[in-house]
Amino acid sequence: MRCWRVENPRCVVILSVAFVLAAAPGQPAVAAEWRITPRIEAQVAYTDNVDLDDAGKESDVVFRVEPGLAIKAEGNRLKFQADYDATFLHFVNDGRSQIRNHLRSKLHAEVIEDHFYIDATGIMAEPFVDNTGSVTFSDTNFSINRRQTMSYSVEPTFKHRLFDIADMQWSYLFRYVTVQKPNADDPTPRFIDSYLSHTGRVTADSGDRLGRFHWNVLGEYDRRRRGDGRDSEETDIRLDIEYRVVRWLGVTGSAGYEKITDPDLDDDVNGLAWNAGLRFNPTRNTDVKVWYGKQDGENAFGADALYRRKRWKFGVSYEHEITTTHRRFADINEDGQFNDFDYFVSDFGSLLDPDDIVFGVENDTFRSDRVEVNAQWEKRLFSWDARAYYEIRKFDTTNREIHEYDIKTRFSQRLSHRTRAVLHLRHRHTDFDLGASRVDNFYGARVELHYTFSKYLDAELAYVFSLLDSNLSINDQTENVIQFNLRATF
Repeated sequence: MRCWRVENPRCVVILSVAFVLAAAPGQPAVAAEWRITPRIEAQVAYTDNVDLDDAGKESDVVFRVEPGLAIKAEGNRLKFQADYDATFLHFVNDGRSQIRNHLRSKLHAEVIEDHFYIDATGIMAEPFVDNTGSVTFSDTNFSINRRQTMSYSVEPTFKHRLFDIADMQWSYLFRYVTVQKPNADDPTPRFIDSYLSHTGRVTADSGDRLGRFHWNVLGEYDRRRRGDGRDSEETDIRLDIEYRVVRWLGVTGSAGYEKITDPDLDDDVNGLAWNAGLRFNPTRNTDVKVWYGKQDGENAFGADALYRRKRWKFGVSYEHEITTTHRRFADINEDGQFNDFDYFVSDFGSLLDPDDIVFGVENDTFRSDRVEVNAQWEKRLFSWDARAYYEIRKFDTTNREIHEYDIKTRFSQRLSHRTRAVLHLRHRHTDFDLGASRVDNFYGARVELHYTFSKYLDAELAYVFSLLDSNLSINDQTENVIQFNLRATF
């Protein structure tokens, strides 16, 4: 691949990494501890609905080979982790073959000590792009609804002190998201386009210099380009303050100016934005924030709560925003945290899964009201985690709404030193407003039995069940999958 063309988004992350390693004064790269772990996985699977089409339901045997590579580096001034695998699928009955690529990568480098930093991320995944199309809980099928989706970002940041009264930060964030285009004979709706954003941001933060009182000034300009020419831009200037009345209670407030110009909105947003709220910390493990104000040209309420204990965590949040699913896909990059795992987890602790952000990529801007609950608990040989949300998405240009809730949970039990059982359950309810009323209910279950032969070799036997139950019976769909995996790590 030739990486000298900046227009090639795949090269942006590669170039940024090369720049950091070349420009940094030796220490970041040399002092970091590098770990490179190649692996290969082989799988044979049986599915009773290979094309996810109940009308012409066909079974098939699928062979899969998946070589992969995990790279992790950690030092005083460099953190880098990447995980890539190429999945080669062969469908025995009709001889079809398919290649899928998956990548998760994140870089944080301190190029000039305490002053200049570079962050870069890259994600490649295969989510379902049409939320009115076929979906399943497995990946051993052939579906035109599954598309290669890529998200990349690069963010150089300069930090310095402002007259000993604040910490200043200047940054530029480049983000690119693209979804593989459908073929000419593909019936999938033509709402898939690329997404490119440029964001300039300046902040000044008082830190803990003023004791109980804290302030932050933000100035941000964001320009977003989509492949069909529907460009949008957003300006945000605001002052945020917090005053800690007592140890467990703080008063928060924000005031500023916002402007959003977007062809998908009936009316552009232009004017004052503000909020006022409270922050509670009744215990060292509890953080609760509530606020009310005006945001995105509308009255808005927000809440965020997190409770942590040694064995479990519980979090709940409510948020109103104007966004797109492309932007949410890009935000996965920003949420990923460095930790002791090979993949990224959110600040809450849940694994970020780009393949699972949505059953569909809406290309239109929408207003979102979303409540989300997360929980996680573990004790000795048993662990459990769950995520649930309820969301209303409103589209100005089409005057339609989508109401959706989703519940996903996982149970893991270690049966012996070498054996572990895992159960995944999922239910998603989607109420579309697409002219004729349509309501979908998706149910998924996956049972896994893992056996570890050695440090370098393990096996998995799994059964997967998927059911899409729609009030429009033509969309009903079921799939049963049995699969056996062998994985070697070198």
